[in-house]
This record gives sequence, C-alpha cells and structure tokens, in this order.
Amino acid sequence: MNLKNSNIKFIKRKYLNIRYANQSNSQKLDIYLPNKGSGPFPVIVLIHGGKFSEGDKRNINGSVILEGILRGYAVISINYRLTKEDIFPSQIYDVKAAIRYIKSNSKKYSLDKNKVIAWGKGAGGYLCSLLATSSKIKELDNLKMGNSIENCDIQGVINWSGSMDFLTMDSQLKESNLHPQIHSNESSPESILIGEKITKAMDLVKICSPITYISDNTPPFFIQHGKYDNKIPYQQSIQLRNELLKYKKGNSIYFEILENATDEIDDFVTKENLNKVFVFLDNILKNSICQN
Repeated sequence: MNLKNSNIKFIKRKYLNIRYANQSNSQKLDIYLPNKGSGPFPVIVLIHGGKFSEGDKRNINGSVILEGILRGYAVISINYRLTKEDIFPSQIYDVKAAIRYIKSNSKKYSLDKNKVIAWGKGAGGYLCSLLATSSKIKELDNLKMGNSIENCDIQGVINWSGSMDFLTMDSQLKESNLHPQIHSNESSPESILIGEKITKAMDLVKICSPITYISDNTPPFFIQHGKYDNKIPYQQSIQLRNELLKYKKGNSIYFEILENATDEIDDFVTKENLNKVFVFLDNILKNSICQN
C-alpha cells in the first residue's frame, strides 16, 4: 500500500511539496503531523528506496506514515536527486540539506529538531546509514545548499536492508546461492551511482560506504534484513552490525535477520514488526540510549 494509494484524508495537518533546496526540482519534502497535540513533535524522516534511480517520497508504504503519526511523531518524506539526474555525492548532499532545512524550520512546523530519526529501506536504508555515520564529514556535505547554521546530526536510524559495502555484495549473494550476482557490473545500481564500475574505483567505494565513518558518535541503529533478499544480501547488515559493535554498546543496536523474508516491503510492515521499531524509537527519544 503506497502512500499515494492509501487514504490519508484523515491527516488534517500536512504540508506537501516543500522545497528544501534550490539546485533541483527533486529537492522537495512532505510533512505529516499528528492530528492532535501542539508539539514540538519528534521527527521521523523517511528516505525512499529504488536502486538510486527511481522512487518518490509518495512511493512509501502508507503503514509507516500512518503508524508514525498515530504514535505522536511528525513524519517527513523526502525526495532526492536520482542517478538519472546526478551521481554521488549529490544524493547524500540532498539528504543532509533536507535535515538542515527541517531543523531550521522546526518552530514553523512544530518539530523537535533534537529528536530526529532517519528511516529507509534498500537505497533509502543506505542513505539513512550514511547520513548517520558521516554527519561530520565535510567532504560529504554541501553547506551552500542552505541553512548552514544547522547541523545534520540525527538521533537514530531504522535501516531496512541497506547496502553497506558495494564490493562484497556479489560474493555474499554467491555464498547464499542467490541470483542475480550483478553488483560488480558496470550497469549495476552501485556502479551507476558512483559513475564508474565499482571494481575499478575501490577508493571511491570506500568513500561511499557508511561503515567507513562509524565512530563513538554514531547514533543508535535498528537493523533488519531479509535472509532471502536477492538484491542486497543480508550479510551487508551483518557487516554493519559487526562494525558498530566495535564502537557502540549492544543496547544501542537492534539487529535481526528475518528468516523467511525477501526484499518485499510486506515482510517488514506487519503490525508486530512496526511495534518493534517504535519500541526502539521510544527508547531512543527518551534518551535512554541516545548518544547525540
């Protein structure tokens, strides 16, 4: 159930197609506020997937947005430049610019700029993770895009099935006997993202990896991955978890391989699973494990 096909008429307070930067028509976001309360509301920023080449801020499963606002969160869904328009690092530039815009306009929209979570799946999970780990990395930011007085720190990440290390994906799929094993091809989403075949640009691949920037300041992570995901292998999430554990306490990481799941969103948006996510978020935003 994508948002554009779901019934959101009962969401009384929403602000659509807000421009957060001026370099591209893609740089827009939608804000959905709870029907009740004056705020400031904790914020969930949704980053859509789509292999970096497709997708849209309305191409988000409606269950996530509706569950968020019913639980008292402001939910903000963002667009960013896709690879048919520009290559890396434009995508992470856009995500960080959106975060700074949200913080700069927090009073206008009744948002709590000190309680911001990023949530995404696939390419969205990758961008959420890179946002979280590289918030202080100047080379992966463009302050000229606006609201430079604000930082792009966030308080936590919900990473569903995000890629972490482009160079290990095919070998991991082979290990699991899953096909197709095409990530090392020059036409793969990852090669198109960086503008070069990944096996010929290993230094750039390292720059792109969220794992590269994990530190003591990295915020809490909620990580889930389908064991039978044949697009992004579940071992990518194991790599992320293992690297986080070098710096983070165990209670700041939730990690789960969904044993019977693939890459299908329906495996992730069950009522039971969404409840797991929001228990984690509630703990973060009550500052029990928040690092920022």
